[in-house]
Amino acid sequence: MKFKFAAINPQTKVKMYNKERKLIRKLNTSRNHKLWSPNKDLVDSIKKLDKVRSSDITELKKTIKKRLIALHGGQYCFFCNKEIENMRLLHIEHILPKANYSYLTFSTINLTLACDVCNMDYKKQKIYLRNANSNYRGCTFSIVHPYLDNVDDHLDYSGFIVGVNNQSIKGANTINEFKLNREELLKARIIELFFIKEVDGDLLDLVRDTLTNNYN
Repeated sequence: MKFKFAAINPQTKVKMYNKERKLIRKLNTSRNHKLWSPNKDLVDSIKKLDKVRSSDITELKKTIKKRLIALHGGQYCFFCNKEIENMRLLHIEHILPKANYSYLTFSTINLTLACDVCNMDYKKQKIYLRNANSNYRGCTFSIVHPYLDNVDDHLDYSGFIVGVNNQSIKGANTINEFKLNREELLKARIIELFFIKEVDGDLLDLVRDTLTNNYN
């Protein structure tokens, strides 16, 4: 398990070209979030879209993922900072859930990368929207947003403990919601930072005490 040990701080969404943007608008206008994973049951829905094939959707998702990886500087989870070698375990994450916000299903400003654990075990279908706005950039969120926030203002990824910068409530919420200092991550970060093979109980207890004294 490897980590970036620096905030993934894109502050700009993935760039899409004219043809791709037209396809995204067409798909979002359909307000059918199930088109994200096209299958035989959706053939009729896809046929209703002018000149759109299921292969176009598959290719669009591959392109988005490839560009997100470039934006992240590698195959890293935006939340826990972990490098994901298996592409199947690196998910395109909808910051606002596509089931609730179908008109944003393919909007790149609402997409980031997340590992399977942060996505499936912690994020799930939670909605972290604090104040809605018809313009997405005018929305405010209770967790750190990859494009609307400067991540360094809120979170410190430089050590084995993910810390809060500037007493940020958003930063603290992000750590708590995604359990960014869960034991498996702490152990892996310590091993990588200090070039050791394993973390013994005494060291882990010391780390837990540090977390209790400084982050609770």
